[in-house]
Amino acid sequence: MISIALIFGSYAYYEYQKLIPIGYEEESLVGLEYNEVVEMLENLGFTYVATEEISDLPLDEESKVNLVTDIRLEEKPSFDEDTKYAYDKRIVVVYHSLQMCNAP
Repeated sequence: MISIALIFGSYAYYEYQKLIPIGYEEESLVGLEYNEVVEMLENLGFTYVATEEISDLPLDEESKVNLVTDIRLEEKPSFDEDTKYAYDKRIVVVYHSLQMCNAP
């Protein structure tokens, strides 16, 4: 019983050691260029930052191309600068691009 408690405690401590603060509020990252947000998160130490492109913007909204609209953490619906998250968990940066149009 003691060895099981020690194993569980060691694992919990290991997982706790992987937590680092995100350092930014979600609202402060939304609206920035996605490359900039990815770099900011990687500089904090996060190792699994992915991107998701949504090609849905019409040509008249070209100013919104490549701007972040959402950041998804696997286990948290939203976050602030003090939120701690494991550096090796997936973070998805969502941005929009121009929709494809058919050539005449």
